[in-house]
Amino acid sequence: FLKKMGQGTYGIVWQVRQKLPGNGASGPSTREKRAGALRVVKKLKKQNSNVTPKMMQAEIDMLIKLNHPHIIKVYEYYEDFEYVSIVQDLCEGGELLETI
Repeated sequence: FLKKMGQGTYGIVWQVRQKLPGNGASGPSTREKRAGALRVVKKLKKQNSNVTPKMMQAEIDMLIKLNHPHIIKVYEYYEDFEYVSIVQDLCEGGELLETI
């Protein structure tokens, strides 16, 4: 984690840098071209969530499949007993409510 960007009722948001993969002989893949990019990890505490695990899984799956220039890209997620951690694009520029 590079730095803590915020914290709220449901969890913490951390700024991270995508790890660089090992060097391949066939040249860089699409994933490797994105390597080193700034991302955020939303670490959501399960017990604070008001949605069922099934609903949360369905929403994460849908967000991973979405590919639209006006929707933040979700790349992957990790889950343990206490947290769901979602890796997504870093969206800079401040709070959306302040911009509106």
